[in-house]
Amino acid sequence: MSPHKKQSTDAPEPSNGFASAAPALDEHKLALDLAQVRAQRAEARSRVGLDGSARVDPADGWLFLGAMIALGGGVYPCVATFIFLAWFVAGVAVGWLMGVPLRVDLPGLFDLFALLPAFVIGCFFAGFVSVWTLLLSKLFLATLGWRPGWDRLGVALGGLVGLVCTAWPIASGSAFFSFEMTSEFWAFLALGPGVATLVGQFFGALGGVRNLKEQELLDARHGRVNPPAAEARRVSIKQLLLITAWASVCLTAAKAAGLMTAGTLGLLCLAPPLQFLSGRLMLRLARRYDRWADARKARRRKRAVARPEAQAAAPRPND
Repeated sequence: MSPHKKQSTDAPEPSNGFASAAPALDEHKLALDLAQVRAQRAEARSRVGLDGSARVDPADGWLFLGAMIALGGGVYPCVATFIFLAWFVAGVAVGWLMGVPLRVDLPGLFDLFALLPAFVIGCFFAGFVSVWTLLLSKLFLATLGWRPGWDRLGVALGGLVGLVCTAWPIASGSAFFSFEMTSEFWAFLALGPGVATLVGQFFGALGGVRNLKEQELLDARHGRVNPPAAEARRVSIKQLLLITAWASVCLTAAKAAGLMTAGTLGLLCLAPPLQFLSGRLMLRLARRYDRWADARKARRRKRAVARPEAQAAAPRPND
């Protein structure tokens, strides 16, 4: 027998450290995945209070949102009138510089006195439309189980009410409205649905921002955790079917009312992307205005508190 024994092929090869570290890496990755899943579940449960109760909306949230949209309906005639006057003054200035004789329509300037009744009529009309819009939107969101933030909800509903209140001549094909690509059509489009959508989005965003602040105060009072600022939403097959059903009902109602025209199809194609882009801008403006208003109130409060203290500290003349 040879003194040198043949080594068995079944003996384990010498380890270089990587093979033993592989199971540890797998366990570490599994632990990270479990931690990520727990974090996602915690974010999903953040809409629920510490005692298991759901988040409570402000008691007058929907009412205040509708009131702000109605106020925007009253402000819209004033904004459109001042835009028209600015355009008129610019035309007068350009004509004067070019030496073109001008003809000023003085009776048209007296239309400024109609701003007050226009404000009242606009508030009532926009309030009537916003009541039905908010009721249907609340039913739609409850059916799908969605609950967007108050600020995004206010922007969307305000723009929708502004569009519905001013774009009905395009959708209905009225006898007094001619659907032709003329300067009057583009002026109507700009001063009508364009300005009304922006005004409605701004006032709806103001109402939504106020409701969001009230909700955060209620959460802090009841010890609830605020939801994350940005949350990815997944649409299930059931929700897609419900959206299709809602779209079918709306299109059937529009066809029964005689509103399925070329103007309606154009609005359905162009309005959503334009509202999305302008809604983000109006939401930023509303947030900045809200911060400015809060800072102004804080300064007034500070002055009101400092004034009696200064009067008390001032030396009084001897009697």
